[in-house]
Amino acid sequence: MPRPSKSGPSNPSSSKTSRSTPRFKCICARCSLTSAGYVLQTAQEIRRHNDRYGRKKTQRRTTTNATLATQAATSTAGPSRQTQGSETQAPQAQATHSRRLLDLLDVNLDFVLEPPRGFDEDEDEEFELRPPTPRPQSPLRLPTPPLEQRWHRVDLGVCVPGETAINLDDDDDEPDEEPTLLPRAFKERPEVRNAYLRAVLANVFSKVSVADASDLLSAMLDNASIIRPLPDHPRPVRTLKSAKQRLGIDPDQYIIKYAVCPDCWKHYHPTDLQTLMSPVCSVDGCSGVIYEDFINARCKHIRKPFKLHPQVSIIASLRRMFMRPGFARMIRDSRADVPDRDVDEHFVMRDMHDGSLWHELNTHTVREVGEHGHVRDRPEDDHDTAPKLTSHRYGLHLTCNIDWMGVLENRPHSTGAMYIAINNLPREHRFLQSNVICASVMPGPKEPDVRQISHCMEPCTKEISILRNGITLCLMSNGNH
Repeated sequence: MPRPSKSGPSNPSSSKTSRSTPRFKCICARCSLTSAGYVLQTAQEIRRHNDRYGRKKTQRRTTTNATLATQAATSTAGPSRQTQGSETQAPQAQATHSRRLLDLLDVNLDFVLEPPRGFDEDEDEEFELRPPTPRPQSPLRLPTPPLEQRWHRVDLGVCVPGETAINLDDDDDEPDEEPTLLPRAFKERPEVRNAYLRAVLANVFSKVSVADASDLLSAMLDNASIIRPLPDHPRPVRTLKSAKQRLGIDPDQYIIKYAVCPDCWKHYHPTDLQTLMSPVCSVDGCSGVIYEDFINARCKHIRKPFKLHPQVSIIASLRRMFMRPGFARMIRDSRADVPDRDVDEHFVMRDMHDGSLWHELNTHTVREVGEHGHVRDRPEDDHDTAPKLTSHRYGLHLTCNIDWMGVLENRPHSTGAMYIAINNLPREHRFLQSNVICASVMPGPKEPDVRQISHCMEPCTKEISILRNGITLCLMSNGNH
């Protein structure tokens, strides 16, 4: 049976509320003006009232301060001085003398209001006044780097990566073509482009095999050549795979399959794989074997990696996104924003662009490392100050997310996906599948350690360092390139 409160009977709803949320007496400068001298508030409201209205200096607190000051003065002076005092001395003079002594001793007499330990929620009890617990000392800060330190620039050796996935074991007579922002099929004749579309639609929707779809494409091109000869440049392709590449709908031409060391997960670009002198990993202290040599059906010497890590170029993905009609208009323009709006306590933050950090990121910077290991970012040689990211019309704020998942049911196999979201898009469009870049899918069967995941993020890190200094993008506006 619930125990009634000392303050008197209350209805069941108020009793239920008091059990769920304990309330204490608030004696701030505002609540102390009531007839009762206090108002029952929650602990959160008490802290808010103390910050906004301040605490009222009651007589109880003054008496407690004087009592503690008297005790400290007595213990400092010793028994001999205690007998010398007059019993008829005024309490105000004792408090003043004790306060002067404690000022010399540097004693803190600030008090806090806290509910006592073991507080019963069904009873109204007053707070006890007690000195605050001493705060732990802050850790020592690292010394600032000396001015005479010699710095050297960090050169990642980055360049804009190629957008074509090099298929090293491709048996097709037609080599892979470099993808372009505007598909090559739109620059060919209408009858050739129609033949590409017919062959792809027959394979995707009519379930026609790849060989039959390629034969259908060749037959349609032969019929078109009867009317007028086919052009020599660009020469029409006659396989289904090449037709998809000409139309720009083949996803394999945008995926780069990096060869990965099975031990340390060091990444090797497909072009670098052909120049390795040995299949052993080139990292010091690593003995992992990267690939094996074999001869394919066409008697061609091929190097087949034991582990692959597919990745997509972030820069190439952004360029294709900005070629969509209307995509550039959805990018938020932060040039007219007022910074530090979140400092006002009455300002309501609706998205991450309302925070202060949104306007503090810099561009066109150079990273340097000192001889003592310190790292700093300074403006480029041709810039006096580093421009803010929000000073550009299309200054993109990117967020990298990594999550692991199980892909097999009968045995444990964990693989991780790394995807990048554009925070400048509206919240309702930010995490749509068409607006998120799936940068890579990490191989399994277990989650990588710190060294392995550092190698996995190396290609993306190099591209982000390029984006930090700016790239050139082509926009599609009102159907015009």
